[in-house]
Amino acid sequence: MPGSKWRKWDLHFHTQTSYDHQSKTTTDQEIVDKLVSCGVEVIAITDHNTIDVARIRNLQKLGKGRLTVLPGIEFLSDSRADDPIHFIAIFDEDCKLDYIWGELKHNTSLKKIEGEGKKHNEVYCELPSTIEKIKELGGIVTIHAGSKSNSFERITHAIPHGMAQKEDIARLVDIFELGKEKDFEAYAQMVLPHVLSTTGKSMPTIICSDNHDVNSYSVKQNLWIKAEPTFEGLKQILYEPSYRVYVGQEPPINPLRSIDKVVFDFPENCEFEGEPFCFSGRLELDFSPNFTCIIGGRGTGKSTLLNLIHEKLKPSENIFFRSKKIKGADGKVIDISECVKIDNDDDDKQIEFLSQNEIEEFAQNYSKLTNAIYSRLLKSDIDGSIETLEEALKNDLLKYRLNTIVITRLNSLNKDVLQKRKEKASYQKIVDSFSSPEYKELSQAVQNATKVYGDFLKGKETFIKLGTDLSELIKALGSRPTENYFDQETARIVSEIKSSLTKSSEGEIIKAEEQLTALENTIAVKQAELRQFLSDKGVTSENLNDISNAAIIISGLEGEIAEKEKEITSLEENLKNFDKEKLKKSSIEYKEKLEIKIRTISEILENIDNKSVKPISLHLDFDMEAARQAIFDNFKSLFEGRINQSAHKGDGILKELLFTINPEDIIDRDTMLVALKSHSSSSAAKLFLIDLFAEASNFEAYKWLCERNLLDYASFRKINVFYDGRPVDSSSFGQRCTAVLVILLLLGNNPIIIDEPEAHLDSLLIANYLVDVLKKSKQSRQIIFATHNANFVINGDAEYIHILANDETTGKTQIHSTTIENPKTKETLVSLEGGKDAFYKRETKYQFKK
Repeated sequence: MPGSKWRKWDLHFHTQTSYDHQSKTTTDQEIVDKLVSCGVEVIAITDHNTIDVARIRNLQKLGKGRLTVLPGIEFLSDSRADDPIHFIAIFDEDCKLDYIWGELKHNTSLKKIEGEGKKHNEVYCELPSTIEKIKELGGIVTIHAGSKSNSFERITHAIPHGMAQKEDIARLVDIFELGKEKDFEAYAQMVLPHVLSTTGKSMPTIICSDNHDVNSYSVKQNLWIKAEPTFEGLKQILYEPSYRVYVGQEPPINPLRSIDKVVFDFPENCEFEGEPFCFSGRLELDFSPNFTCIIGGRGTGKSTLLNLIHEKLKPSENIFFRSKKIKGADGKVIDISECVKIDNDDDDKQIEFLSQNEIEEFAQNYSKLTNAIYSRLLKSDIDGSIETLEEALKNDLLKYRLNTIVITRLNSLNKDVLQKRKEKASYQKIVDSFSSPEYKELSQAVQNATKVYGDFLKGKETFIKLGTDLSELIKALGSRPTENYFDQETARIVSEIKSSLTKSSEGEIIKAEEQLTALENTIAVKQAELRQFLSDKGVTSENLNDISNAAIIISGLEGEIAEKEKEITSLEENLKNFDKEKLKKSSIEYKEKLEIKIRTISEILENIDNKSVKPISLHLDFDMEAARQAIFDNFKSLFEGRINQSAHKGDGILKELLFTINPEDIIDRDTMLVALKSHSSSSAAKLFLIDLFAEASNFEAYKWLCERNLLDYASFRKINVFYDGRPVDSSSFGQRCTAVLVILLLLGNNPIIIDEPEAHLDSLLIANYLVDVLKKSKQSRQIIFATHNANFVINGDAEYIHILANDETTGKTQIHSTTIENPKTKETLVSLEGGKDAFYKRETKYQFKK
């Protein structure tokens, strides 16, 4: 993993040079090998009152590439209670160590060792002056604290000026070294807040081995520091003690989802919008699992880089590449997905991507913001209860919708049955017009044969469909291992079905087909006899077909009527048994659960403790406007046939008339018709609706349609955002953008990529608040920014930084990857704010004083 990452450090370690080392025969190689085997990546050599320059240089040589060795020294202070307080100086691994050691041993009380022949454990250094010298030489200072021996905690409050002395010491030193893990809680709750309030310093607390024999190397607990394994990396904990230091058996867990490596591999000489493509050729880019910043001048390709990642992960979703294309030397469009690999394309990446100015869209589009909040809410729904309730609600909504359609279907069926009965009655009159027994006998014979034939034919169709459906089902199930009861039972049932399908006798099927043919012949013979009878009676040729076919038509109509009445009975039974209250209950349960979850995440936003930003809160609402539009669209779909046949023109007046009574206020059909009739419009749409709702079933279907949509919180949930107690849309645009960015960063754990998040945000707000949001959020989610704002990069404590620059010769983008603590790129990072001179000029002009 590149950039600043968690490494195991030990900032208090003694070598054989210390007067009280317990194994003088230990070699430097053994020290390095032991520490490396224990996973230590950085060690500070802190021998008592001495710096063994030669040994430290040798240890650095032996540990090169495996173990960073920081020079240090442990002092005994003249400030004391019963015992002298111990404090430690640590210096840069590349410092002029001979010079530093010379300054310390000649300009502190250490000079007594050579000048007065004092032993190393008999020299006590004056705390303030020695620390001043250490700082002058570029070092940092740790002091024993907590329950550790020789701790400054031994200065009790009972001693005159004891508390004041502690506060003075806290002002001087940089780091507290605690003796036991249990000390950390007390320090976090009491000491550190007091130090912060009295000195203005946020003090890091660490724990170290204080080892005097590497052969028995152990620690009370591991010290993890997130930094490059350098002295400059160590200095970062002075600025970010909460996020750069951790004490525990294992380091903090990185965000679960992340982009680790992106490989761009585009053909050489490809073009983008008629210009050489800045990322042609091969380029590999690593990302921190926490916070990565992409910086560089305008036109260096920052946005292009992020959009390439988005297009790869969400093909066709990226607006940037929707119209702009990368083309090869042959003029053909290059497929981005083939030229960009993300973590070897091994897994499906779920990311959030916000292009330039997209935060503005969230600030202006409540629907987009609602969906973003809801997706985060689902991620926090550990037991899946919201999704379960939403699924139940959707199922009930579907049943409600189907029953709405049933109402219109019943109306249609009843009309069909009425029409079929009239047709049957007409043909029955024809049949009844002949009273001859012979005619009645022949006519009845035709009807009977036709009915038997119809039933026979329907049975055949049912048989064939059943066989086809069962065969397709068996094929869809496929073959599965029978390792458990359910699979075994499935296999048994499938086997029995297959057996049943093959048991149908081919001979019996042929016999049934012959019977079907015989019935066809019987109908033909009986119909011919009937026609002959009618002809003999002098029926004209014009009437012969009507009369001779009447019996067959009557039989067919009776069959159709029976089928439709059967369907009517079934549908009426379904409506009768349908529980409308179940949908109401599902809607209420879903809404209430949603409100609880929203209240929970709202509390996170409401409890923002920062003067630069007002409390943000979330509230669940119902999007009535969207629901009404859906009701109108559903109405047009449900009555499409009738609407197409009507004479009205345009949806505007139709919608106005339909909502003469708001959907949520509908009571009954009579009230609706009165409202429609009293409307001042004289349009065809008015007459259409009056005519439509004159049929009770049509109004009932519309009423059901309204009820269903008004209970659909799944489709029409609306999460309102409030800023300082007011709807966010009544706040300033900058406040809206602030609220949006805070919500998007604090809620959710998928990687989030934002192109220039600073748009519409003032620098003071970023520096005083948003960087804190960023530092908190990056502990649980990966964040990638392309930015020009130094506050995000430096004060946001980016773990990894990619600096983009144009190569004027090739036109390609060059990328230099670095960290905040890398001294080689410090000037470049400072240039984000105009360079070092700009800082000095502002300091002089504004007369800043610490």
